[in-house]
Amino acid sequence: MNFTGQATLPVSQAQAWAALTDDPALQQASLSGCESLKRTGTHAFEALTRH
Repeated sequence: MNFTGQATLPVSQAQAWAALTDDPALQQASLSGCESLKRTGTHAFEALTRH
């Protein structure tokens, strides 16, 4: 995957990082075209995306 661009979030860096690493639903919502996201390990996920 290639990510480009930037966004300013109204939370601290620690809060943003915790949400992005601990919440699969938030991760799925932030990935364009992601239809499902399943945790497969401590730091591993399986994603189904459409192009």
